[in-house]
Amino acid sequence: MTNDGILAIWHDVRPDLGDEYERWYFREHLPERVGVPGFVAGRRYEAVSGTPRFLTYYEARNPDVFVSTPYIDRLNDPTPWTTEVLRHFRDTNRTVCRRTWEAGDIRGAWAVALRVDRSGEDAAEAGGAPAGRVAALEERGRAWVEDWRVLRVELWRREALPTPGRTAEAKLRAAPDRFIEGAVLAHFAREEDARAAAEAGAASGEAGVYRLLCELRSG
Repeated sequence: MTNDGILAIWHDVRPDLGDEYERWYFREHLPERVGVPGFVAGRRYEAVSGTPRFLTYYEARNPDVFVSTPYIDRLNDPTPWTTEVLRHFRDTNRTVCRRTWEAGDIRGAWAVALRVDRSGEDAAEAGGAPAGRVAALEERGRAWVEDWRVLRVELWRREALPTPGRTAEAKLRAAPDRFIEGAVLAHFAREEDARAAAEAGAASGEAGVYRLLCELRSG
């Protein structure tokens, strides 16, 4: 599978930041990130149901891009604007993943994200209880492809990669980042179909319904 690297980021932002957050994302942050060598695209969503409020995911040639020298250098040298905005981030969940399976070619304006959060360092690393929950989540995702209303399904699994420790950007956020073990992202054309799927899949993981805000592709 090509372009199977996924960086999945959920977060909230303090409301007192106002429009500055949106301006920063559109004018600087998204173009900067997608411009890193190896990045393919960035897609940004806002929740209409579920938390945290925002979901952004980046696609890359492979997961190693997210621990590459050009990207880590960028994370350790935040711009003044980034430095100011990241101080307002809350409840950040940020995970390097591999897209292990996909079906369908159409990406819709609505998405359902089901995720399994890490329940503890030891359990996650040992592949204990979360592994069964991720398997159940993936089973749900594969079953969705039988429904014509589901345009596309992606399965993401956390990729265990050597990391450089907390970067300068990570230290700006109010608390250490949380992680997921795995996630399913399903794309829909209609909000009502996405909401129905999220309700049906809620038992499989943390569920959210998201509307697409923007997409930027490299090149």
